[in-house]
Amino acid sequence: DEWRLRERAAAQFGNMPAGVSEAAENIAGAHLLYVCEDQVEAEKIGQMLSVENVTLDRVATNAEASAYLKEHMCEAVIAGMRLGEERGMHLIAEIRSAEATRQIPIVMVADDVDII
Repeated sequence: DEWRLRERAAAQFGNMPAGVSEAAENIAGAHLLYVCEDQVEAEKIGQMLSVENVTLDRVATNAEASAYLKEHMCEAVIAGMRLGEERGMHLIAEIRSAEATRQIPIVMVADDVDII
């Protein structure tokens, strides 16, 4: 039941800022790609999104993201602005340059942000 899912999420992750729970409802059941070098951060995001039954695949680099997207489709890509020596903006340019991936939404997150 939806109310219990919200209570469980609030218990695990604290109160979410306005808009976050609504956004989570919109991605319920989605398949997302998360480009992130930090395994711990990726696990936190994965736990948060599992409440909404989201499938989250993780890759660590832009090159891995490009290879992944050649073989798999997803509803959206989540990536950091800076990925080690790489830049998130390069990933956006690469995704937008390919016809097959041009329409995939991309969510960029700032570095060093607390995960809720």
